[in-house]
Amino acid sequence: MLSNNYYYPTVYHDNIFTSLSQDDVLNYDNVALLEQKICDIVGCKYCITTCNGQMALYAIMSVMNIDDNENNNIIIPDWSYPAFYLNAKHMNIKCKFADIKKDTLSMNPDDIESLIDENTKAICFINHLGYLGEDIVRIQSIAKEHNLWFIEDSAHALGSIYNGKHAGTFGDMSIFSFSGSKLIRSGEGGCICTNNEELYKKAKYLVRDELNLTMSPILAKLLYEQLSNFDWYMQRNKEIRDIYKKCGVPIYENTTDNNFSLHVVYMTKNAYKLFPKLNNMNIPCRYMYYRSLTHLPVASEVEREYLELPCSLSLTENEIKKIANAIRLFDR
Repeated sequence: MLSNNYYYPTVYHDNIFTSLSQDDVLNYDNVALLEQKICDIVGCKYCITTCNGQMALYAIMSVMNIDDNENNNIIIPDWSYPAFYLNAKHMNIKCKFADIKKDTLSMNPDDIESLIDENTKAICFINHLGYLGEDIVRIQSIAKEHNLWFIEDSAHALGSIYNGKHAGTFGDMSIFSFSGSKLIRSGEGGCICTNNEELYKKAKYLVRDELNLTMSPILAKLLYEQLSNFDWYMQRNKEIRDIYKKCGVPIYENTTDNNFSLHVVYMTKNAYKLFPKLNNMNIPCRYMYYRSLTHLPVASEVEREYLELPCSLSLTENEIKKIANAIRLFDR
């Protein structure tokens, strides 16, 4: 019925490959143009492109000197992609874990203050699926009140807006990802965004001069061409979700101004049974990809119930109807 690969075929507004040339392999002007384009979209002052999102977070955690004491800790969500946790493990930084909320799939602000101690250096928020809302404003305020860094992992959230403010502009520094499952993608790639000039200069030196974590020019050109048609990608993403809802699938949606959600997510207590049934029908899904790190209550519940459905921008209404029919047949 559909490709058996969850990482769906890339769809472009135009055939952007015709704009790529041999010169783009070494043309670092492409990198500068992409960074300015991201600043224009997000509404931040500074952007540094990187080889991927996790290394962007690593650079942020390094320039903030979070690893300058072996007793230091950071507060992270118990469930989502574990980039903060993996970096902290590598950098010998301790983690404290906050549970998530089922209606946001992001960190619960009510859990945070009890986790803060004299060795806490940062609160690390993940905009899972692009969530933005009052919770991120509350957590930003908590970080400011306790004089902590606030780091925003906006890997999923490019284009997400809350009260006129874009994802990636709430934290002292933030990252975006352009890996294979993102709306705008180059296979691998990421970036750092900030309005803090001092942190920007430190991160730029680390990425460009010390560790060479920079993005290749040809990937920068590929991303720039997609971002030049960003409204089309956002609209098509919304159209796919609207078709699912039209077909009666109660998909997860967050509270951003534009109802943005990177993936199509269906929550069910029968996910463990539904997942193999859909895969046997060549309906590619993603299940148990995100894991609870310490088995906190809501994180563990979401881990069991969270199922990502196909969300290729090339999906037809008939294909989505078949997916909806399969869900109705087997989710029982």
